[in-house]
Amino acid sequence: MWFGPVFRLVAALACALALIGVGSLAGMAHLSVARADTPPTRIIATVLGNPTGVAVDAHGTIYFADGSSRVLKETPSTTNGVTTYTQSTVASNLFHPGGVAVDASSAVYIADFDNSGIGQVLKEMPSSSNGTTTYISSTVASGLGVFGLSGVAGMAVDSSGSVYIADYSKGQVLKEMPSTNATGITTYIPSIVASLGTMGGAVDTSGGGAIAVDTSGAVYITDAIQVRKETPSTADGITTYIPSTIASGLNNPHGVAVDTSGAVYITDSGNNQVLKETPSTTDATTIHRRFKFE
Repeated sequence: MWFGPVFRLVAALACALALIGVGSLAGMAHLSVARADTPPTRIIATVLGNPTGVAVDAHGTIYFADGSSRVLKETPSTTNGVTTYTQSTVASNLFHPGGVAVDASSAVYIADFDNSGIGQVLKEMPSSSNGTTTYISSTVASGLGVFGLSGVAGMAVDSSGSVYIADYSKGQVLKEMPSTNATGITTYIPSIVASLGTMGGAVDTSGGGAIAVDTSGAVYITDAIQVRKETPSTADGITTYIPSTIASGLNNPHGVAVDTSGAVYITDSGNNQVLKETPSTTDATTIHRRFKFE
């Protein structure tokens, strides 16, 4: 099926890397790679149906898509130095949930697709009453056409609530900017960050289509052999994006994240390595110095 093992791997890697430390991704500054001498991995949740995308909010609460048509939430609680997790449901009755993102207000964004491959991104806004949290669902993006979705590989949310979506089937990255009217109803205005034909070629998201966004609104995208940066530039109220290359010579990079210093972290899947690209600016020219995690 179209949402088979490759999609599930892409969604899990993309979202796990792109959303550690809400918005700023500051937690990536302490990225580590598992070795033989590391402590045993702790199991947070079991009895799942092929989990895919995952995200973590600023409180350490974990959100993940379970392949059995739901998105679950694991809320941590620590007593006497021991942390346990309480499971609850954010959304259910979905078709095939994949990518998951969470913003600073703990609103949860979910990429879901029906059996025909038509997709949508949902926003689940938490509402608490008498100690019980429920979620109010709304739609960020859906359907067909220029801004329609057919295969989301990764998502990210910036501090203003704009949602960035990497659609690997169409080879484009969308930005959905929220707009709230006088009655409090929020709709989303779509625009294209990167698409076929930019940078003299295509957004070949067959390499994963992971996506991250930094505090300045710059968007980082994994391509089949590189990681690209799309820097926003606004003139006369119109925002365009200036492309540049962060890293090249890669082999199917499946995850990307950026920290508050602008350092970019990449999982280079085909080369079995994790890279850190640190920016260095001289005479208004920025280059990236590479570090490989061993």
